[in-house]
Amino acid sequence: MKKTACTLFTYICLLAQLSAFETPYIKGHAGLMSRGAAARSDPISDSEEPTFSVDAYAQGYFGAEVDISDKLILRSDFLVDSAFLLDISKDGVGKEFLKNKGTVPASFQVEELSATYAFHTKSVIHYLSAFLGEFEPVGMDTFLERQFGILPISSALTRTWSGQSGANINDFYGAGVSYMLRFEQPVAVGFYLYQDFDRLNATNPQNNFNTDLRFAFAFPYVTLDWDIGLGFPHGSTKGTFETEVLIVRYVTLRTGLNMLIGNPSDPVSLLVQGGFSEVEAGFDAYENHNFVEDLVQNLYFLVEPRVKIRDVDLTLTFFNRPSTQTIPMIYNFEQKGGMGADLGVSTDHFHLGNLNFTIGMHATVSDQSTLYDIVYGSGSFFSDPHFTLTPYVTIPLFGGSITSAVSVDITKLIDDSSFWVKSLSFWLGFRAEF
Repeated sequence: MKKTACTLFTYICLLAQLSAFETPYIKGHAGLMSRGAAARSDPISDSEEPTFSVDAYAQGYFGAEVDISDKLILRSDFLVDSAFLLDISKDGVGKEFLKNKGTVPASFQVEELSATYAFHTKSVIHYLSAFLGEFEPVGMDTFLERQFGILPISSALTRTWSGQSGANINDFYGAGVSYMLRFEQPVAVGFYLYQDFDRLNATNPQNNFNTDLRFAFAFPYVTLDWDIGLGFPHGSTKGTFETEVLIVRYVTLRTGLNMLIGNPSDPVSLLVQGGFSEVEAGFDAYENHNFVEDLVQNLYFLVEPRVKIRDVDLTLTFFNRPSTQTIPMIYNFEQKGGMGADLGVSTDHFHLGNLNFTIGMHATVSDQSTLYDIVYGSGSFFSDPHFTLTPYVTIPLFGGSITSAVSVDITKLIDDSSFWVKSLSFWLGFRAEF
């Protein structure tokens, strides 16, 4: 009876706390994106007209945030992927797709599930969070927007069509807890403890326990988000009396930096991103790893000077994407890694009637060779370059925006002008917030 009374008293206290909360504030987003590239589906023949197929990829995402009195914040973000082949032939369009009744392989992924409790002490706001998935990784705008309420600073090249936008520099994905302090000045310091998951190696995942330190600020002319952490890959073995013994053979080091010198609205600014993930700094005598070589192999960097001339934005981007990381570049999705440069031109002041359009173009020179291939491998600088032109347009529609882009690989077009369709890629996406 005493135990039941104590339990009931606890529930009453919790309900009393909840009743003090105001009406929750709810917001969310949802969207759909499709992209694809054409390829020849028949053997080369002079007697017949060539046919081609479209390797298509579709992605849907949705998420929500529930804010209860600025004390309890619940967030969710989900992603659905699918990939399929459309055979375009003289006999019909997508006949194999229709023959299979439109069934396509798909995957469901949790981008973020988190619960954050906030409380104040003097001039400091404390945030205690439990999370699953990508929780405000370095390189994305999510953390800076949530902590300081600033405009996005990430590069247009690394924006994704999922709920969160930007480059996940450290390939952060896991489950754990964090403790964040935000001071009266726009400065934040955080600590993370989590177990990461390998999304690309589900059959043989690596078990890493991680601890991270994060530091960020948003001053008038410099914005910085920096993270450094250690990972402890571990296993277990049978010890004396059949007890499980935890074994940590080496540690891994990772870091990520996202910095904007200037403001997004300034005439001149500079974006600098860099970092590496899971570079082994071990102490196991049986492991023979070259720390510097591993660092270069995993090194990611992006340097982007920006110039604003009236209503026109100009960007010149230099980047190196290691093949070991999953950093996206939306208009260059065929390559898993590589280095290159991009010239971007855009304006969000193009008017047609009462509609305000955003139009732009990317001119990109890229190669699948990375800095590691040049320094340690047999690769050479731009041994197999590709030059692409990608015009795009964003139109406001139904309370959201729809973006369409077509990319032309000039290199493929020159190599085989008789089948120019294979040089084309397309994007079409819709995003709405509520």
